[in-house]
Amino acid sequence: MGPTYLTDRQKGIVEGVSDKARAAGRQVLTAPEGRLIAEAYGIPVPAEGLAEDAEDAEDAVALADRIGFPVALKIVSPDIPHKTDAGGVRTGLGSAAEVRAAFTTIVANARAYAPQARIDGVQVQQMVPEGQEVIVGAVTDPTFGKVVAFRLGGVLVEVLKDVTFRLAPASGEEAGRKGVPNAVLIPSGFAETGEHALQQRIVAIGAEWGIRLLGPNIYGYYSTWQDLCATFCTPYDVKGGVALTSQSGGIGMAILGFARTTRTGVSAIVGLGNKADVDEDDLLTYFAEAPHTDCIAMHLEDLKDGRAFVAAARETVPKKPVVVLKAGRTSAGARAAGSHTGALAGDDAVYDDILRQAG
Repeated sequence: MGPTYLTDRQKGIVEGVSDKARAAGRQVLTAPEGRLIAEAYGIPVPAEGLAEDAEDAEDAVALADRIGFPVALKIVSPDIPHKTDAGGVRTGLGSAAEVRAAFTTIVANARAYAPQARIDGVQVQQMVPEGQEVIVGAVTDPTFGKVVAFRLGGVLVEVLKDVTFRLAPASGEEAGRKGVPNAVLIPSGFAETGEHALQQRIVAIGAEWGIRLLGPNIYGYYSTWQDLCATFCTPYDVKGGVALTSQSGGIGMAILGFARTTRTGVSAIVGLGNKADVDEDDLLTYFAEAPHTDCIAMHLEDLKDGRAFVAAARETVPKKPVVVLKAGRTSAGARAAGSHTGALAGDDAVYDDILRQAG
């Protein structure tokens, strides 16, 4: 059970929950069991607790006091997967009196809905701020294998039944066995969030199989002369001679928005993100020889290998001009850079002089 990146303790939690459900002949987890698995995978969940005595509301009141009002109450039963249908959910409870009344009501509703159902207790859960509620799930399809499902959540689930499916991403080993030479890693949650070991693991897999990696934590890239849109954004097809690269997704999207507005032609727009593998000096070397690129514009937060960049720049500048926008010029800018790409923005004066020296 679980991906390679889980620790032995986390794997034990996931396997223990799954084995317990299977041993009981169940195919559905209760909400508290789901919470344990979500926590093992590092998925944020609201504060909550389980009032196990379905005959006494005081445990639920004590939990609500500890969590802080407002709270939601939900029936917990392995035999009632759709709690709302059973009248087993109450939200926005702002006082001890409201919790007591709701506790009694949802237990009574659950027993009336399914008299033979086992009731494990009542879940007391922190109310989260308003937002768009969605469901993300996984399905093993007999034809396509592991598939990710995504749709609107909450009470709209059964009403709209608006669901979309996508093939789950292939692992590095699977891509390597198929001879894939390059991979675009759009997902975040790597070095920019402190997960350096996870990012290093991805790089090691790529190196083992000879796969060059772009990203992670990027929007992808456009190559207009190849009519290629390898991003999560809408296509952009105005061809021109400028290749644009950005370490920041926000800056990249701003550049793209400007290009759309002005119909500016580009040869490529490339996100670099965390630069776990491919970085600016790789792109300089490539664009220096690219037939449809006349100029290279780069947004930098840091350089993974400053000397390699300078060497690549010195080879490129005699052929094509290179323009750099250096971010992180102030302490606040450096902190912002570090927060979303894992960059350690270097001293601005050093960058100014070395970049000028490189042409």
